[in-house]
Amino acid sequence: MKRKLIFGGITAIALAFAGAHQASAHVIVTPSSIGIGTDDVPFTAGVPNKKNIPVIGLKLLIPSGLADVVPNVKPGWTIAIKKNGDYVTEIDWTGGNIPVGERDQFTFSAQVPADPTTLAWKAYQTYKDGSVVAWDEDPANLTSTNPYSETQIVNDLAAQQPSWLAENGPIMSMLLSVVAIAIALVALIKRRSI
Repeated sequence: MKRKLIFGGITAIALAFAGAHQASAHVIVTPSSIGIGTDDVPFTAGVPNKKNIPVIGLKLLIPSGLADVVPNVKPGWTIAIKKNGDYVTEIDWTGGNIPVGERDQFTFSAQVPADPTTLAWKAYQTYKDGSVVAWDEDPANLTSTNPYSETQIVNDLAAQQPSWLAENGPIMSMLLSVVAIAIALVALIKRRSI
């Protein structure tokens, strides 16, 4: 019985980490959270190549509410910008090459909205054979297989957090999760041995 419980706990942990790895296998724009009204925010779109042919293009739709959108120069890639009036609505990177099993980063800067909101980053990867993978499904839909990335625009003036927490928050969250799982497993094993 103990072995089944231990095996079950280890399996649950492995599946949780496997799910986290799977979630990272798509186009993700960072940062995931930024304060309201912040100007000249550096954004990065991380693009993995999970197929057996090179990625040769990326189209990123720019969410409404962003101002002063400026892509960084990317050697080996041609950058095209689409606008609606003064606002950038799309950035297209073409002509480059992301080899099989590798990833690349595409950067740009922008001013974020002055009010809290969620930015939805819809992205489209083009492969050398002309196929396109669309990352444009709502991540809240549990059945979506190609979710878009999101950035939360938060009112960081309402509740300032200590700088050490802001810098180490993700690491602390992961560490606390691992410790909590370990404590739960030890308690479960001890309870079963009584």
